[in-house]
Amino acid sequence: VYQYLADAYDLEIQSFHLEPDEALDAEALASIESATKEHRPAVMLWEAEPLAETRRTLEDRAIRVVVFDPAANRPSSGDFLDVMRTNVAALRCGGDANLCP
Repeated sequence: VYQYLADAYDLEIQSFHLEPDEALDAEALASIESATKEHRPAVMLWEAEPLAETRRTLEDRAIRVVVFDPAANRPSSGDFLDVMRTNVAALRCGGDANLCP
């Protein structure tokens, strides 16, 4: 979902097939742990807000959760650029609205 972002900004990414509305199971957690063993990522991008338990589990492992909507469908309000502006703000704030003015 985010390969275009990685290509455009020369970012190293690792992809996981996780759904925001599903809890992390042992297999998913093991996959994340294995992939991030050598270094923790600064952020983990999600297409929508993950379950609160998922967010806590990742943040307990020093993985910051940022919702970055890929805008695959027409937004219910605004347009594509509005969605991207929201995404940039989320990245700027590190996924925590309390960190931004």
